[in-house]
Amino acid sequence: MFKRAILTTLCACVAGFPVCDAQVVVYENDYEGETIGGGFPAWNWGGGGADHTATFADYDGNIVVEHRSNVVGTGAADNRFGSKWDLTLSGNTSTDPSRYTVSFDIRNVQGGWDPIDLQLFVVTEEQSGSDDNGYGAAAASFSQADGWVHVEYNLADLNVGWWQGQEWVLNKQRWSLEVGMPWPGLEVATGTTFEQVWLMDNLKIEMQLPPMVDLTLVVNKDTNEIKIRNDSGAPVSLDYYSIESAQSALDPAGWNSLDDQNYDAGVPTDYSNDGIVDGADLGVWQSSYGVDDMADANGDGQSNGSDFLAWQTNLGALPTAADGWIEGGGANASVLGELFLNGASTLGPGEEVSLGAAYDSSVFGTADGDLEFHVSTGESTTLGMGAVVYETGAVAGPVPEPSTFALGIATGVALLSLRRRSGV
Repeated sequence: MFKRAILTTLCACVAGFPVCDAQVVVYENDYEGETIGGGFPAWNWGGGGADHTATFADYDGNIVVEHRSNVVGTGAADNRFGSKWDLTLSGNTSTDPSRYTVSFDIRNVQGGWDPIDLQLFVVTEEQSGSDDNGYGAAAASFSQADGWVHVEYNLADLNVGWWQGQEWVLNKQRWSLEVGMPWPGLEVATGTTFEQVWLMDNLKIEMQLPPMVDLTLVVNKDTNEIKIRNDSGAPVSLDYYSIESAQSALDPAGWNSLDDQNYDAGVPTDYSNDGIVDGADLGVWQSSYGVDDMADANGDGQSNGSDFLAWQTNLGALPTAADGWIEGGGANASVLGELFLNGASTLGPGEEVSLGAAYDSSVFGTADGDLEFHVSTGESTTLGMGAVVYETGAVAGPVPEPSTFALGIATGVALLSLRRRSGV
């Protein structure tokens, strides 16, 4: 049995929205496949009157990392040692520290330090590609009498600054992990010498997945079109989205944003679409009350008393830039996104909206891409994640006769003029 030294709560519920739906393992190593006596692939260091090595060792039939140090007392608090090694993660797509947990088993076997104080640091590459930026955790003490101790750290709790900088880029594949003595170290009386030995095993890094949202990003690999589609049986609101690609498979030039389309722009209670909340909207509400959703301001799919109160509150209001979709700055091949400040758009069951040819199929060819779809429904401060599906085949119908084509345009204009935004 392991004694649990540090327990971090991994699950929470925000505004009724679960944020601990599932976790994925992005790194794991129990060292059972390593060679006993082989050098542990790390930068091992010692300071003051201590040197340090780390090797793979067999303890009770279990292969572990054995940290061993010869400590010589200097009378100053400068004795410290530890190991720092590089890890290659897979699937670590989130940049949110609170979604990551580092866990391992540790044991203080022998030596003059009892308990022994150790710190954990997690560092990653900077965006520019250089090394050694991150954060650490305060020292935790482990007594030899404790035996094996299981430790868990949530990265959001690491608040000790790394000496070379604090620029975490958590979706980089290469992380470094350091476990060692705290700075400035521990004091050992002059003339005192001892061998300190401690063990580590079962290193695991897990990433908590965001809650799933009932919206799907549909990507056509032939036409490069991207659409947002509601595949559920109920209306789904949307007030923010971002599409991300680690391999830069997006095309901002082909992106036809909701902002570009003037999609759902205007004050929600401008039911008559005349650019101002006035008496004409009251007439629309009266004719739609209990009949349809043409005077629906709050996205519940019906025109009722709540929509009248919303009209009454907004009487005389004129639309602003916040009453519609706004593109996020810095759109590039790695990320596209936009938000709706004063409201939301609602997609009914089966409804979809196109974002234009925003995909760059040349990056992955016929293979599926790496797009991620992050969404806010306005119900929680936690971003959700929508599914991403890839399709092939140009979607095109027969070319209409000229008269039919003209009729289609007229019908489309009429439908656009009738389309109501659901949102507040």
